[in-house]
Amino acid sequence: MMEKVNDKDRTIVYKLVEGEIMKAFKSWNSILNVMPMGEGSLVKWTMEF
Repeated sequence: MMEKVNDKDRTIVYKLVEGEIMKAFKSWNSILNVMPMGEGSLVKWTMEF
């Protein structure tokens, strides 16, 4: 489920709410941050659990 979108910081936070992985972890967030770099972009993908 998409939990938060920040257009200014170019960040999206997804929260996992069900599935096999939730049997092992109490929470699981995926954070995508896009940073302009030259003619393209760099994407940083962070997992918090």
